[in-house]
Amino acid sequence: MTFGVPFLIIAITSSGFGRSSRPRFSTDPETVERQLVTSIEEWRKELKLQEMILLGHSFGGYLAFAYAIQYPDRVKHLILADPWGFPQKSIDPQKASKIPLWARMIGNLYKNFNPLWPVRFVGPLGQWVVEKMRPDLPKKFTPVLKEDSSAITEYIFQCNVQAPSGESAFHTLTEGLGYAKRPMLHRVDQLAAHVPVTVIYGSRSWVDNSSGDKIKEARSQNSFVQVKSVTGAGHHVYADRADVFNKMVNDTCTLSDEKLDIVTTKAVKPPKEPQEPEEEVKEEEERKKEEEKKKEEDGQHQQDKVT
Repeated sequence: MTFGVPFLIIAITSSGFGRSSRPRFSTDPETVERQLVTSIEEWRKELKLQEMILLGHSFGGYLAFAYAIQYPDRVKHLILADPWGFPQKSIDPQKASKIPLWARMIGNLYKNFNPLWPVRFVGPLGQWVVEKMRPDLPKKFTPVLKEDSSAITEYIFQCNVQAPSGESAFHTLTEGLGYAKRPMLHRVDQLAAHVPVTVIYGSRSWVDNSSGDKIKEARSQNSFVQVKSVTGAGHHVYADRADVFNKMVNDTCTLSDEKLDIVTTKAVKPPKEPQEPEEEVKEEEERKKEEEKKKEEDGQHQQDKVT
């Protein structure tokens, strides 16, 4: 799953997840979000990146949008891959039925526990539990890990057997498993108009894909928003149809480099600064001098014609 293009690609895992550090997070949703966004900004400063094309998947899409709201001048283009946490919690049974059974079961437990507590509870059998709970995950990465697909479940186990720092943060931000306590659609208007946005959904994903069009509707006419769908892909859109997803990302990066500079420049063109009174007087005096000089030249030209 390589992009195969001349872009520098840096993959990061948010604080509290994967192999990242396990800080202690607040129990207040707004504070937790701010802590996670700050960690991304600290990472950017450490790498001395002036601006970047920021791509976030699922919960990462939620955090990427929150980061772009806070630091719009650092985001050249925002790409949201099947983003979680945008719509308001729905009571529509039809939409609820799209959430997989395993996710709904975890969601019921999730009200009182972190989602991966069973992995830690069973100790050494944790990897076996992951394999039984999500047998689909190793298959998604078979094209990359042809020799040993069990590396995926082992990685998930080894990462999540540690202190559930990120899980606790995520739990604080959620309203049930599928929704955010602070839905991002309520804050779309806080994103600076000059930040371009591309949303990529999997056509078979349980994530509500109507949010992409709602983002487009909520932003100003000067703002760039495009919504794409990967046919046959689920929530793990980057793995289910890697070739299609990678091409969409490549095209977006190229578009951002070649064309959107013009669009974004127009969108953020600063207003003309008001001039000081003294400057206005000087300009008026110079203008009058030019007019008088022109009249003198015209008069001299007429005399030359007469003689």
